[in-house]
Amino acid sequence: MKKTIVYILSTNYAGSHFLSLMLGSNTKSVHVGELKYLRKQQPKDRRAVCPVCEDIEKCPLAEGIYPENIDQVYDIIWPRFPGAEVLVDTSKRTFWIDRFLGKVPYDIKVIHLIRDPRGLIRRWKMNYETKKQRRHVRGKVLKTRPLQALQLAFADQNMIYEYQWLNENQEITNYLKKRGLAYNVVTYHDLAVDADGEMRRLTEWIGLDYEPAQLEYYNFEHHGSYKEGYEWIKEKKTFFDLRWQDDLSEREKAHVEQNRHVMSYLSSLDLKLTADGLMRTR
Repeated sequence: MKKTIVYILSTNYAGSHFLSLMLGSNTKSVHVGELKYLRKQQPKDRRAVCPVCEDIEKCPLAEGIYPENIDQVYDIIWPRFPGAEVLVDTSKRTFWIDRFLGKVPYDIKVIHLIRDPRGLIRRWKMNYETKKQRRHVRGKVLKTRPLQALQLAFADQNMIYEYQWLNENQEITNYLKKRGLAYNVVTYHDLAVDADGEMRRLTEWIGLDYEPAQLEYYNFEHHGSYKEGYEWIKEKKTFFDLRWQDDLSEREKAHVEQNRHVMSYLSSLDLKLTADGLMRTR
């Protein structure tokens, strides 16, 4: 098998670290976290405080990687993990893949991880607390959807979040098709409900033999960056976040399900909304 970089593309709060940790628990795979932050000069922007080492300058994965050699990041990391055939990069952004396309001697595969829009709406309602933040999000959505500008200018904020979710995921889909990259789609719901089946499907698609122990990622030492506040995952082992079911009103949930642009996009990917989340139909 040729050495392969697996990139995870997603919105924020989609479960990319959960997915990467399980993929990276294969004996021939390594979770390297969000390498894009290592291109930053300032320590506070590098966001790679290793949960094992607690010091980036002593971490066997990130040590010695700086903005001036970031374009060789994979060449630097691979020799540090003998036997590894796959690196799983959770950087989530298309610009990061573009930085290496055609410039590295490795196969590239991409996983598009999609979170239920209702779950993201709940999260964004919590995140964007000020009027300034909400106006900023509205402005971005209006700019990308000029034909709906009048409607969205006066729309409920939740509707703005629906289109923010749609814009971010459509951007990923369009990018993957334009670049002709090998990719696979997985939903947070399916990953949480059928971790064994989805990890087998994705691991074998990548080209590795599936190892059931991957599901117990918390039993392995991972040096890649991690998200703050993720200690509860280790404590509870697994956590299927359905808090949107209680935190969104029936009207708010129904509005998402009635958004024809959202539903058309989901149909194009063979995805559907269910009472428990977003899932693949085949």
